Amino acid sequence: MNNQPSNPQRNSRISLLLLLVWLVAACGTVPGAAVPPTATLAPATAPPTMVPTSTPAPTVTAAPAATPPTTPQAAALSRPRLFVRPADLPRLRAQASTSHQAIWQPIDAFVQGQLTATAPLSAPVEISLEAYRVAGNQLIPYAFVCMVQETPAACDLARRFLLAYAEWPTWDVDQNRDLGLSHMLLGNALAYDWLHSRLSPAERATVQASLARRAAELYEASTTPRTDAWNNWWTHSYMQNHYMNKHAALGMAGLALLGDVPAAQQWVDHAAARLERLVALLEGIGDGTWHEGISYQQYGLTTLLPFLVNLRDVQGIDLLPTTYLRQYGTWRLYNHLPGTNQYILPTSDFEWGWVGTGLTLNLLRYVAATYQDGTTEWLAQQIEGLGRSANEYQTPWYVFEFFYYDPTIAAAPPDNLPHAAIFPDLAAVIWRTGWGTDDLVFGFKAGVYGGQHAFETFVNNEHPWNLPCDANPCQLNIGHDHLDTNSFYLARGQHWLVPEQVGNGQADTLFHNTLLIDGQGQYRPDPGVFNRDPALFAGSDGRLQTAVSTKGASYLAADATRRYRQFDDLEAVVRHVIFVQPDYFLIVDQLAASKTHEYTWIAHGPGSIVQDGAWLRSEGADDQVLGIVPLAPVTRTVQLETGDLFSVHIRTATPVDDVQLVHLLYPTTAAAWDTRPTVTLLTDDTQGLVVRVQHSDGRYDDLLLTYGGQAASLAEYRLDMAMAVLRYAADGSLVQQVVYGGSSLSTTTGRVLIENLPDDTPLTVEYQGGTVMLTADAPLPQGLRLYAPHATDLLVDGVPRAFVPEDDSIVLQ
Repeated sequence: MNNQPSNPQRNSRISLLLLLVWLVAACGTVPGAAVPPTATLAPATAPPTMVPTSTPAPTVTAAPAATPPTTPQAAALSRPRLFVRPADLPRLRAQASTSHQAIWQPIDAFVQGQLTATAPLSAPVEISLEAYRVAGNQLIPYAFVCMVQETPAACDLARRFLLAYAEWPTWDVDQNRDLGLSHMLLGNALAYDWLHSRLSPAERATVQASLARRAAELYEASTTPRTDAWNNWWTHSYMQNHYMNKHAALGMAGLALLGDVPAAQQWVDHAAARLERLVALLEGIGDGTWHEGISYQQYGLTTLLPFLVNLRDVQGIDLLPTTYLRQYGTWRLYNHLPGTNQYILPTSDFEWGWVGTGLTLNLLRYVAATYQDGTTEWLAQQIEGLGRSANEYQTPWYVFEFFYYDPTIAAAPPDNLPHAAIFPDLAAVIWRTGWGTDDLVFGFKAGVYGGQHAFETFVNNEHPWNLPCDANPCQLNIGHDHLDTNSFYLARGQHWLVPEQVGNGQADTLFHNTLLIDGQGQYRPDPGVFNRDPALFAGSDGRLQTAVSTKGASYLAADATRRYRQFDDLEAVVRHVIFVQPDYFLIVDQLAASKTHEYTWIAHGPGSIVQDGAWLRSEGADDQVLGIVPLAPVTRTVQLETGDLFSVHIRTATPVDDVQLVHLLYPTTAAAWDTRPTVTLLTDDTQGLVVRVQHSDGRYDDLLLTYGGQAASLAEYRLDMAMAVLRYAADGSLVQQVVYGGSSLSTTTGRVLIENLPDDTPLTVEYQGGTVMLTADAPLPQGLRLYAPHATDLLVDGVPRAFVPEDDSIVLQ
């Protein structure tokens, strides 16, 4: 059953070409394609290869291209046509020596260093996938420099390699139709288009035949059930980076061959139809995130965008996921760790060595230019300031950046942006104290396999999946996802305080900063990457219950109960985090079950972790220290682990049914370690808890948390708030209140601190002499009562507000 979105114009072209296409695909060759002898190509040294482990459709609108051809045949009359038209070449040449010089220089330097390279006459039988990818990728800068610079040496280099690849008997390892083939197809398609005028008629025919043969192979792989010899597991893995990479490469080959090969339009149409499903999912995601992590996200988008951009410019079909891409810049901005190309949420499979500037910069420059986004341009300039690499792994993507970059976009530092952001599809939260090298950055991830939108549409058998999934090739491919719900991360500037054990294949919960139950991690659907049964996913979701941030404090609660689906008796696995800005964090895990279990709290550190009295001291770089205070349960075992990263495992001493695991995290420095506060758990019961943080200068803070939104009496307080942070001066006078999730807070002696607050309104109350200052995210009603015994003035978000004194309180008018 095929539920692809319909396009009448495209289907008409398909019906005219269908017979020829199937003949080409079935035989796997094109008349005139050569099958030469083999030779040797030395494998490249590279970062680990990215390998698979296992809403209504958007309206497709016709957007006029810069120089739109009226038909595919008309498009073939003008070359180059991909990214650039002949009339654009003088502008590109001028940009290379002016506005785009910083981008051009490493591209040109790489090509100049390759001018004497020998083009391999044939790919050997045994070669790594990475070598095929590099072979295809390097054609992009070769051909680009020839097109822009027009020097004989650069053009000869590009031409020699293009013609050599046309004689190779295979474009992928072991005759696969996988990433090697798609990268070779992308690079050769662009080179054919850009070098077209420099090829003789016979050479054009050779390259055309080669490209057509390989495009037919990839088309056949995309339209045929899985064949082990081809490794074409990816055909319906809409939420996997291979899916976007393969279909985009096929589409680019089709665009390059329009007017030369009759099947070219069919390949373009097929690629567009398949990618419409991906675009529907991206627009449903909306927040710019990707379940496979930033590394795979930027890899997939980097290879996807060229086809979508050129499909729009060559054929007037706009499939670009605008909502998603607009948010991509925000997603990357909040993740950014200053002075690095690293990010606070290193989720899913990856290695830090994979994160190159080329992949990062081309996407940021596209978003900045397309959406006139100055903060994304600011981020691009921060990454660019780290330097560029003139090698085969980065320069191909600098070529795309060259096309996307708009030097008129002024960088806009994010200084005035909120310091908190929520990304709903990933159920991720990022809190920052600022954007500088001394600022704290906290990241948290809850959520589900595949991200919220893909998970829900898959489990509920909704568009754009092939329906019903149990009878059709559906794949919510989570091969790169990790078992990391409710994991947290912490850094100060560019220095990690709480990292995790990142790595390709390090998926187990053990490697993350979350919880084990009876030594087990979170549930993962079986049989792995090729999951076709939505029932394997149903009931395994985590969710972000709430996340708020206001002046003075931030709070979140996230429910991971169903992420431990293998336990049928769990009633609550809820993590609460209070960030007392800008100083420290309280993490409370609320656990309940009908049977007893051993619970283990895990946190990783960048250096050694040692016991120092009641504290655990985690050493970081550049004099950074993180103090961890385990507060509950009172009886526990502490195990310090060493390895690639240090970690601490804090377990309940004996199996229990209901328990709260309470930990305070205090970032500081080695020099200030001896002035760390004293932390006391004043009360901890089934209603909630109160933690007191006594600072060395006499100030103290009371942190209040309730469970289940019920009214509670805790220590010296009565409240129906979800959380409250009360900060006191050394003389005991109240300096600040931050509250959320209820209407009233008072002391057991009867003093009203807050009364009649709307339940879902975060409120900050500050006292400076006789001035009371309120910060709220919503209008405050008349009748709101606040403790303010010395009030002479009231400001609400900086605006004066009338009030009536009443005993030691004021009532808003």
